[in-house]
Amino acid sequence: MLVENGNLKVTQEIRTSYRDPNNPQHTATILTLETGDASDVIHISQHADRRLSVSVNDQTYTLNNPPPTSHTSPAKDTPVPFLSLNTLTAGGNDNITLDPTVTAAVTIHAGDGNDTVHASSGTTTVYGGRRRDHIRLGSGAGYAEGNEGNDTLIGVTGNGVMYGNQGKDVLYAGAGPTTKKSYLDGGDGNDRL
Repeated sequence: MLVENGNLKVTQEIRTSYRDPNNPQHTATILTLETGDASDVIHISQHADRRLSVSVNDQTYTLNNPPPTSHTSPAKDTPVPFLSLNTLTAGGNDNITLDPTVTAAVTIHAGDGNDTVHASSGTTTVYGGRRRDHIRLGSGAGYAEGNEGNDTLIGVTGNGVMYGNQGKDVLYAGAGPTTKKSYLDGGDGNDRL
């Protein structure tokens, strides 16, 4: 447990492969951020040295990997960059913003409430919950599901896959380069694509 203070809970999982017992290899780092049922305002950015800055309801946390305890990275005392970031918000009308500096793969479970999510330049997966969600993908590859409620899903310049699912949803592919690929599926309900 990296943080647990009622405002934010942060856990970290470091996966190591022991295929070669004499040379264990770091294969993944998964950082999970969890908030409660309040309406949270979350902003995540990434420093040049790859540390993450997480602001939750005006409280800022700087998160970094601990140095590996075995030879799992090229330099024993060099922190391994985050490879995957999960953000789980429960109820409440949450506002989640990923700064364009965030290059880690991010998965967001917005939970119930009228949530607003702005993705970044990294690969981003967003799951809305019940009620009206507003999800805007970023310049990286994106996947979004509005789920229950009348949701708005917007693609930006990155390749995107968007599912409105239940409700009267509005999906925009968005502009981008000629190589951009978008897949939109409104799902159940009277949707606009």
